[in-house]
Amino acid sequence: PRDLAFAPNLPDYDINERITAENEILEMSVSCHPTELIISGNGHIKASELNGRQGERVKIIGQVMDRKRIKTGDSKLMVFLTMADSSDYFEVTLFPETYKKYGERIFRKPLLEVAGKVEEQRGVASIIADHLEPCI
Repeated sequence: PRDLAFAPNLPDYDINERITAENEILEMSVSCHPTELIISGNGHIKASELNGRQGERVKIIGQVMDRKRIKTGDSKLMVFLTMADSSDYFEVTLFPETYKKYGERIFRKPLLEVAGKVEEQRGVASIIADHLEPCI
């Protein structure tokens, strides 16, 4: 029988290639959370730090996990995003004006810097976004 232990000597994927392949195959990353590859700072907080910041303006980097687009009573579009960073999930609301201005970014780049005001309801914090920037 042939020796089945033969394996070609190929270089390993770099971390970006690995995360891309994991997301394509598993629909999630297991090596690390993609937001860990982005250098944050400049006042960025983690999702786990949102509670207790009612009314504060924050900046946070996250990955878009889900989107729910709805029409308002006056037929304008807005969207609710479920996002995640390496610490937790968080919710982001884009009201019609903000959605109109930045909406295409939530589909083109899944890693976003979100800026906005924290709103808490029933002990759950979310962000009312007023600015979005793609991270990579």
